[in-house]
Amino acid sequence: MAALIVRVQLAFLREGGVYYAVQPSIGDDVLCDEGNRLRTYREFCELLMDPERRVWLDILIHFTLETAQGRKQQRLHDVLEAVRDLSDFLDRSLAGGQSLRARWAAEGARMDARDTARIPVPPRR
Repeated sequence: MAALIVRVQLAFLREGGVYYAVQPSIGDDVLCDEGNRLRTYREFCELLMDPERRVWLDILIHFTLETAQGRKQQRLHDVLEAVRDLSDFLDRSLAGGQSLRARWAAEGARMDARDTARIPVPPRR
């Protein structure tokens, strides 16, 4: 499992993505109430409005913008593949079914990360 987690981390790091050392900090920022729950969307947006706290999330914002602009597609493919492989492992290990595959199917998303190259990307403004 550790190797699969490292693959996810390295995929996010690829091509100047989200630095390895910052990834756990971003994860901590998503949690609140001493790690007992995830922030709501609204709480996360409010966190982004605080310049002192947002500085640690800027790299994630840049990563998201590059992805939305259709840049660094190989990085996106690597992230999706690594997350899928980790999810499959967890599903098998915990007998939880196929959680990620079921969710993606319900949302009409493709499972094959290579298919993301065919997803239309809005033009850059």
